[in-house]
Amino acid sequence: MTKNIQSHNKLRRDEFLRIGEGANERRRPKRHPHTMMAARLGRVAAPLLSRATRASGSARSASTAASLTKTVVTSVFRKEVAAFAGGVLLALPFTEPDDFFYYSFTTDKDPDAIIDFYSTEDFLQILGIFPIAIHFVLAGVVWDTERDNTNVVYNSMEISFTLEEEEGEDENGEEIVGFFQKRERFVNWIPLTHFVLWDQVQCYGFKYLNAGKVEVFHRGEYFNGPYLVRLGILLHAKYVIWATEKHINSKLFATDDLEAQHEQRGNIPAYVLHQFLDSLGSQKQVDGALKEKIELLKKHSVAGELVVTKKGSSLQRQSSKIVLNDASAQKALDSVLRDLAKTSSGQNAVAHAVSDLMGETKTGTPVVMTHTTKGMSKRSSAVPA
Repeated sequence: MTKNIQSHNKLRRDEFLRIGEGANERRRPKRHPHTMMAARLGRVAAPLLSRATRASGSARSASTAASLTKTVVTSVFRKEVAAFAGGVLLALPFTEPDDFFYYSFTTDKDPDAIIDFYSTEDFLQILGIFPIAIHFVLAGVVWDTERDNTNVVYNSMEISFTLEEEEGEDENGEEIVGFFQKRERFVNWIPLTHFVLWDQVQCYGFKYLNAGKVEVFHRGEYFNGPYLVRLGILLHAKYVIWATEKHINSKLFATDDLEAQHEQRGNIPAYVLHQFLDSLGSQKQVDGALKEKIELLKKHSVAGELVVTKKGSSLQRQSSKIVLNDASAQKALDSVLRDLAKTSSGQNAVAHAVSDLMGETKTGTPVVMTHTTKGMSKRSSAVPA
């Protein structure tokens, strides 16, 4: 009985399974051959599409990175930021090698008079340029009682110097000063602190050449400080050597007229302007009417400056103009120059006078000063280096 029941159940289960498979076959749609081919192609193309998608994503990532970089650059490197960064770089300490400038000129003036000029406050008038600046500095000077030839200015700058001479012989065997140098050190720091802003050493002096001529030199021995300060020092040094040459080679130098020398040192540009007018008036191309205008200008005692500009990058031509502080004097001078410019001889006269005004100050590459002249004995003042 039990076996018959089990056998019956098995038959029903098998029949149920056959019925279910038939239903599934009826529900399953028939696949077209083209559909089957498309499926196969899809399976082959799937990896390629995946790679293309990843490549497209990488391109988008690169584009996004470039855009982000551009945004950062434009936001960081703005004009204000660039100006600040440039200021920081220019303010960084800058150490200049030995002899970072050397300017010189020749003269036949008395060497002893040149030594007196550099050893006293006479040279300070030219070094300080403006009288008000000289008075301001001198008012703040406090001499160091423990060190020789050393002073402090307003607790912000220390100045110390040494004087050095070397004796020699001239062509006739007579003893002369063959070399002289005033070595001056300037140390600037933040007031009331020991934080050094810049430190420099400059030397002023001369060396004997021959036939009574000496070479006066200004030399920058050492500099350590901001780059902008260095540029200012170089510009100042060029003016100082130019003004010194004008004064030493003038007729007043080493004369008994001390008051006239003092006035000349206090305003070298005015002296040079008068020198230019004298040179212009002495030219044979200048007639009587122009000479009267020139003499009138000289009586005004006006100060001015020479402005030299270069025109064009390919044509090496220069245009020079003298600018006066007095408007009426400027108008009179322009009138004289316009009249002279009408003829070639007048133009040559102006060119000659301007050449005299510019002077023959020699500037060149830095030179290391060595003093091993035979027969010289060295003596220095007892001043710390």
